[in-house]
Amino acid sequence: MFDTQVEQTRIDELNRCRDRAWLSIEDEKRFGITNLANFGKPDGKIAEIDPEAVDPPFGGMIHIGQKVFLPGDQLIGLTTKLFYNLSGNVSYLAVRTARLFGRHKMVPIASISDVTSLRVMLSMNRDQFMELPGYPTDFSIAEEVDRALWKDVVLRDTDYHEIDVQVQNAMITLNGHVTTSMNQWRAETAVKNIPGILGMKSYIIPDDKLTLIVAEALGQIEQGEDCKFFSRVENGLAVLLGEVNSTALRDQAEQSVAEIPWVRGVINEIRVSGTVVDSGDQRFLQPFIGNELIFKDTLSVTIRKVIINPHNRRVVGVVVLGRFPDPLRQGSDTEYPGENDPERLVVLPVRLILSLTRSDGFIRISSDEVTEYQDYDPACYVTPDKDWLPPYPYCTDDVLFLTE
Repeated sequence: MFDTQVEQTRIDELNRCRDRAWLSIEDEKRFGITNLANFGKPDGKIAEIDPEAVDPPFGGMIHIGQKVFLPGDQLIGLTTKLFYNLSGNVSYLAVRTARLFGRHKMVPIASISDVTSLRVMLSMNRDQFMELPGYPTDFSIAEEVDRALWKDVVLRDTDYHEIDVQVQNAMITLNGHVTTSMNQWRAETAVKNIPGILGMKSYIIPDDKLTLIVAEALGQIEQGEDCKFFSRVENGLAVLLGEVNSTALRDQAEQSVAEIPWVRGVINEIRVSGTVVDSGDQRFLQPFIGNELIFKDTLSVTIRKVIINPHNRRVVGVVVLGRFPDPLRQGSDTEYPGENDPERLVVLPVRLILSLTRSDGFIRISSDEVTEYQDYDPACYVTPDKDWLPPYPYCTDDVLFLTE
């Protein structure tokens, strides 16, 4: 079952990353398999609604710009947009009424009686057509989703800020980690009841189910070793506790949990008997690709890649692009200091990040101190293997590993 879940997670990661340009209310935020994972929804399936999954008879003949007629050869408007269901078939078309300042109506494919290259014939009368719902924009739907999640008191007090909403062509995708399966159900139910949406997919991962998977992975180690682990999961971040008799066993537990693709990161607080373990900086930060980082002297740079330690799935560094001060140019006459400095890709350790928000972050040092850190050298890094799944919210193309 675990292997099947991993294969489905690869599909989810591909779908999520392929459509990263979707409008997001939070931040303008590869494999083929037919079995759905037994993960992510109280009834054991990925939550989705697909109102028109049957292949429609006229799907391939409908296109934008066709005239739309009611019975009796009454011209009612023009097709302006096509909406596709999760199967890739046309499920609705937006029709702009043939009048000045005409309105858009959402016409279901089942209401079409005939199609030619120039016209679409509907089987409904004018009154029935005018009762059809209007065409909502993606932005208005995203706002409605946001309001629906906020109106749920439980979500507002717990996981509201952890749910990412994306909308494209009235199709909604939910991503993120929540504390319980019930909160996942609450979010999905709130979204399903919003009028005007054409479909919804949820890749929300609940902590309570993930906690069981983490415990199962640690339990396999416990069976062969004289040790006992404890763990908890907080919005996808696994925290490991307990005591073992060797650092090798401590590292094994960490790496075992890091192999779970739904885990966003691992914090290892396991003690080793008779040994003082230096855990280093275990802060959990996930800088967003494309966001800015601001130095103490206000210079801003753009995050291009993140460097992740695959043994614990935590970000350990970022590759940033910016015009850093060049000491050889500081004496040059220019109205805007730094405008002639060449762009550089620089690797900064994550410990330099003071704080992060949804849109930017702040660096502990000034930009002229960057000389202490390396320029980005592709030879020092590798891209993850295609079978490795990045932690949410990253995609494979966002991630680099240090070479062994």
